[in-house]
Amino acid sequence: VTLAITFSLDWRLGLLTALAVFFHEVPHNISDFAVLLHTRMARNRVFWWNFVLALPSPVAAFVTLVVLRNVSDTVITPLLSLAAGSFLYIALAGLMPEIHHERRPARILAQVALFLIGVGVMWFVGHVFPE
Repeated sequence: VTLAITFSLDWRLGLLTALAVFFHEVPHNISDFAVLLHTRMARNRVFWWNFVLALPSPVAAFVTLVVLRNVSDTVITPLLSLAAGSFLYIALAGLMPEIHHERRPARILAQVALFLIGVGVMWFVGHVFPE
């Protein structure tokens, strides 16, 4: 849904969102695959379940694109804000507990540095694509 909203606003914003989702989902799916294999599930079945569980995303994107085709910006803007907030929540809910449990200063500094690099990348992208 987020991809459909961002692509409906601007193809560049949609592309950046797609890249962010890609870089999140690939490691996530690899870890899911590894966990399911570790439970001794057959490889064919793991592929099947990964496919089935990924299928709602493109279907939801298509439905959202069709529904949003004739919707005004007054509806899209709050939806985009909700999507951005969801991304921030997911990132912070996953990252903050890890930082709080870490006791080695070098690891904490590395995590904070990577977070700041991410903020810097987003700032840079905002200046490259100012619209």
